[in-house]
Amino acid sequence: MFRYDIIAKEDFMDRIFWPCYGGDISKTTSYKLASLYATLSLGGLHDLSLPIYAPVTREWMEITQSLVMTTFGSWESSLEAIEAVALQCLIFPSRPEIELSKTYYQLSFAIKMAQSIGMHRDPHELGMDARACNQRRRLFLELRLFDATESIQYGRPLTMNGRYVSRGAIVEDDLDEVTSFKRDLVTVMEDIIDLMISPGFSSNYSTALKLDRKLRALKPVPMAIRPDSASNFSHELRVFMRTIWYYSTLLTLHRPYFAFAATKDTSGAPSGGKFAPSVNARYEPQNLASAHY
Repeated sequence: MFRYDIIAKEDFMDRIFWPCYGGDISKTTSYKLASLYATLSLGGLHDLSLPIYAPVTREWMEITQSLVMTTFGSWESSLEAIEAVALQCLIFPSRPEIELSKTYYQLSFAIKMAQSIGMHRDPHELGMDARACNQRRRLFLELRLFDATESIQYGRPLTMNGRYVSRGAIVEDDLDEVTSFKRDLVTVMEDIIDLMISPGFSSNYSTALKLDRKLRALKPVPMAIRPDSASNFSHELRVFMRTIWYYSTLLTLHRPYFAFAATKDTSGAPSGGKFAPSVNARYEPQNLASAHY
């Protein structure tokens, strides 16, 4: 849940939670209900007081899927619909069944819906106020990051390439540290994906090293989570996730070159020869864990 901020907590409470629990639920759209049950199921999956895949969690999953898919033939392109579909995508990898492909292709629906309402364009050009502009930019950033993560993890093309995103659609500079990091990271991830899916990419090691330098410029300061700081736990976990994002991307970039070095005879150069940067990168997370956690 802390990987993507599909709906900000305050926004979720105001637009979805309180109207459902304290208002007239008959006036609540199916997309808002889907977002509610998706959030409940994700919370249940991460609630250590509940058994793993508790029946109630599975029930919430099924309700979410039913609410989203019953409107599939008439999906409307709105923020509510996009949020509901994106939240459902977060559920798929958490299910006991392996449903990674469902995440990949349903996420593409959410991104296509976002494109259809111009979320890849500058919202000011569409005459929107500051609050609406900010909401669209942040949601679109999360979708792009989600898309890049699925693509880079499984070696698949992007649904939305950053080359077609207007500069005005990108979140601005006055950001919190986590959002700013995500904004910069997704650009590097898209470049890595371009390298990975290009023909003969294994021979483009100089390009990989250039991307390594761009990625290392974003390296966050390691931070341990303090379980006793309950009031700031949510924030600390999101800050900590920057380290996870960083190292998972770094490992993905260097994985094929490390594998090449590990499977070839490098007796004359135990560190991996010209692939030494990739060999060293594969051990960095382990060294970090030993030093800080």
